Amino acid sequence: MAEKILELKNLSYKTGGKQILQGLDLQIDSNQIVGLLGANGAGKTTLMRIITGVAKNYKGTVDVLGQENETFRKENISYNAQLVPDFSLGTKGSEVLRFYTSVYPDFNSDKFLTISEYLDVKLDNKLGKMSKGEIARLSMALVFSRTVPLYLLDEPFEGIDSMTRKRITDTIIKWKEPDATVIFSDHYLNDISNLLDDIVIIKDSEIIEHLPAEQIRSQYGQTIEEFYESKY
Repeated sequence: MAEKILELKNLSYKTGGKQILQGLDLQIDSNQIVGLLGANGAGKTTLMRIITGVAKNYKGTVDVLGQENETFRKENISYNAQLVPDFSLGTKGSEVLRFYTSVYPDFNSDKFLTISEYLDVKLDNKLGKMSKGEIARLSMALVFSRTVPLYLLDEPFEGIDSMTRKRITDTIIKWKEPDATVIFSDHYLNDISNLLDDIVIIKDSEIIEHLPAEQIRSQYGQTIEEFYESKY
């Protein structure tokens, strides 16, 4: 039986008088790759920030492996948007590696070096000299070198070329932990649709669909992208 990795109950979030998320209920099991879909401003990034414990003052509950405690959640989630932006532009990739090795007990430096080599990340380069694509590749190496049950990927393909997107997709398949779940938000549906087990669509502050990808193909006779576009 699949283990429940993430559960949201009646989750709502408002900021600046604007309702971003309203009454979200969601359950995600282990060993899943889930597409979190929605238009710009739909609340996808906000939801990921709430799950990781970065965004505060929400209503409702967020459980990871049955635990609501924020410290526990942070220890068991690897989130790409929290990585490279925290370092100065003069920081080398090798220095980022040393930091992660010292801070995260679950960080596997050998795995990091293997993924970095596969993704052609030059660890002697400073972050300020890296292209968007190289920053994205470095972030993926950092994300998947942690041994956690839940990986959150927020727009990992933004501003990068198709070859880099292909390499990042391969990284997800090869190096996520066997029973771990990946929640993936991106607009490049053609690049990720074959990976997805489930899709979750957010619209008008609510989850309007949560379906297996195979059901969309068999029952509705549509691609993931066609089904998503039909909801918008």
